[in-house]
Amino acid sequence: MELAIMILKEEELLDTLIKRLTSNDIKNITVLESDTFISENNNKNRKKDVNIFGSIRYMLDYFNDESRLIFIPIKNDRVDIVKNIVKDLIPSHQYLFFTIPMNNMEGNLE
Repeated sequence: MELAIMILKEEELLDTLIKRLTSNDIKNITVLESDTFISENNNKNRKKDVNIFGSIRYMLDYFNDESRLIFIPIKNDRVDIVKNIVKDLIPSHQYLFFTIPMNNMEGNLE
């Protein structure tokens, strides 16, 4: 199993992406709104913790606050299907996609 993680800069593309994934039998999709990084100087009342996945989006020349984090636990042989759907729908400068292995996994989402 892999955990596919995607940072999508254009939220307008989210509905189309989800529809295409589900029509290709990709399930268990979790979508989170991302939060911009705010320094201590800009907001003293804000928690000092930084969400690691939210901070990854700064590698994308990030300029607005309308991105989404998408998490998909998926079998290894289905990762290429997701990658092809993403490449087909979304310009490369609008997303970051990567997978990480899911070791020591417990439970079953199927």
